[in-house]
Amino acid sequence: MRKYKVFLFYFLLLISPAAFCQVFTLENAMDRALNNNFSIRVERNNSEIKNNDATAGNAGMLPQVDATGSYTTSINSTKQEYSNGTEINKDGAKQTVTTAGVALEWVLFDGMKMFASYDRLKSISEQGRIDLKVAMEKVVEDVNTIYYGVVKESQLLKALQETFVFYEDRLKISENKYNIGSASKLDYLQSKVDLNAQRAAILQQQENLTNAKTELNRLLVFPVDSSYEVADTIIINYNPDYALLKSSLASNFQLRSIEKNISISRYSLNELKGQRLPVVSGNAGYLFSDNKNDAGFFVKNQTSGLQFGITARYNLFNGFNTSRQIKNARLSMLNSQLLFEQTTQNLNADLIIAFEHFKNSSDRLKLEEDNIIYARENASVFIQSFRLGSANSLQVKAAQESLNTALSRLVNARFDTKITEVALLRLTGQLVK
Repeated sequence: MRKYKVFLFYFLLLISPAAFCQVFTLENAMDRALNNNFSIRVERNNSEIKNNDATAGNAGMLPQVDATGSYTTSINSTKQEYSNGTEINKDGAKQTVTTAGVALEWVLFDGMKMFASYDRLKSISEQGRIDLKVAMEKVVEDVNTIYYGVVKESQLLKALQETFVFYEDRLKISENKYNIGSASKLDYLQSKVDLNAQRAAILQQQENLTNAKTELNRLLVFPVDSSYEVADTIIINYNPDYALLKSSLASNFQLRSIEKNISISRYSLNELKGQRLPVVSGNAGYLFSDNKNDAGFFVKNQTSGLQFGITARYNLFNGFNTSRQIKNARLSMLNSQLLFEQTTQNLNADLIIAFEHFKNSSDRLKLEEDNIIYARENASVFIQSFRLGSANSLQVKAAQESLNTALSRLVNARFDTKITEVALLRLTGQLVK
C-alpha cells in the first residue's frame, strides 16, 4: 500500500505541475518541454540513428565473414555403362553430401572511398546532434513566447481589475450625487454603462488567459484543461553588446548545420572520385566437403583445406555515369556554400533588426514604467476631485481610460522586450547550451 501511495505521488507530480508547487515557473516549463515535446523526441531519435550509422563497418572498412554449411541426402537408381564393358546397376543407392566453410572478404583498396564514407557518416552524425539543438532551440523559443504570453495575459487581466476599482468608485459617487440631486441622471447612467463595459473587458481577458494556457498545455504535452499559476511578472535584466553578439553569430545552430552540410557534400564528392580507381579485395577461407555415394566411382570423397587470394576490379566504362555524378556532386557542394553565405547574410540582417528593436523596446519600457506612475496618480486625483465636485464625469472617464491604456502599454512593452531578448539569444546560439 505504501509503495502505491509513493507511486501515485510521483505520478501526480509529473502530470500536474501546479499540484505541488505554488507557481509553475519558466524553468518547470523548459524541463517539461525538453523531455516530452514530440518534435524533440523525434529529432532525438533521428540523431541517435545517424550516430548509430557512423561506424567503420558501415563505411566498408571492415571485412565481411560468412559461414556456410549444408547437408544433402538422396536415394537414386543408378545404371552406368563404361567403355571397358563394365556395368553398374543399383537400385536405392544412397548419396550424402556434407559441406561446411568459412569465407572472409576484405576490401583492401577502393580508391580511398571507404575513408571518405567514414568521414561523411561522422559528419552526418555531428549534423544530427546540431539539428537536435535546432529542434530544442525552436521549442525553447516557443516555450518562452507562449509562457510569457500567459504572463502577459495574466498581467493584462490584473490591469483591468486594477482600473475596475476606479470605475466602481465613479459609479458610487455618481449614484450618491444623483440621489442627493447634485448631479444629473446622465452621469449616473454613463458611469453604469462604463462599469459594465469594464466587466465585459475583464470577461474577455479571462478568456484570453484561458486560451493562452491551453496553448502552453498543448506545447508541454499536458492535458489541455490543466490549470496552474504562472509567474506574475516579466523580468528584464539583459544588456547585450552588439559587437559581442555579432561575433557570436558563428555559434548559430542553423548556420552550423549548413556548414556541416558543406563537409558532407565534400566527402560525398571524394567518394565518387574513388570510383575512378581500382578496387582490390583480399579473400580467405576454409572449406570442408564430404561426399558418400553407394553407386559412384568413389564410395567416399572428402576434401578440406584453406583458400586465399586477391581480387582486383577496375571499371573501364559505365556510360559516363561517374563523371555525371561527380559533376552533380560539385554543384551540390556549391549550393551548400551558397546557402551558407545566404544564411550568414540573413542572420546578420536579423541581428541588426532584433538588436535595434530590443534597444527601442527597452527605452519604451522605461518610459512606460515612468508613465504608469503619473497615470495612476492622475486617475486617483480626478476621482477624488470628482468626489469633491471639482471635476466632471468626462474628465474622470478620460483619466480612467488613460490609466487603462498606460497599463496595457506597459505590459505589452515588457512582453515585447522579453521576446526580442529571446530572439537575440537564439540568433547567437545562446538559447540552448
